[in-house]
Amino acid sequence: MNVKDSIKEWYYAEGASLIKKYFVDVDGIYSTNNGKAKGVYGIYIQTPFGREIPMYIGMVGAENRSFRDRITEHSKYYFSRPEFYTGISRTELEEGYKFLVRILAIEDDEEKRYSIEQNLIEIMKPYLQYGCYPKYKSDYRGFDLAIFPTYRRRAFLVARDGKYEELNAI
Repeated sequence: MNVKDSIKEWYYAEGASLIKKYFVDVDGIYSTNNGKAKGVYGIYIQTPFGREIPMYIGMVGAENRSFRDRITEHSKYYFSRPEFYTGISRTELEEGYKFLVRILAIEDDEEKRYSIEQNLIEIMKPYLQYGCYPKYKSDYRGFDLAIFPTYRRRAFLVARDGKYEELNAI
């Protein structure tokens, strides 16, 4: 089974109900034709108090992938190991934290999508892509590189609280 099929299988088995429970889909990615479009999206963490913390900015359109395709793929990983992939603990999800997804631009042209994505990452500074924490090693030169998993929890806490403190510090 290829990755695309395993994601589709996950979506129909449990993903749709998890997405409905833990995602805020303000632009109708799962309920309107917006989900089939190409463009740039943002994923935020919405706290139980309504604060929105930018987590990740991405673009879709290559290989005919849509917003719905990519958000479903993200969701499968986010729910399998939320702290590893997003820095959010399962407990926080149960306490009312949610993933909020927004379409930031609908754009068919790939070069324009890329430019919009890069500019928005620089402006919005999503905690998985922009900050003082190390990123994956790559020849890629741009802002769309997520930080190493070992720093994701720390990055989330800094984005949420403005600081990070070791629990067992001496």
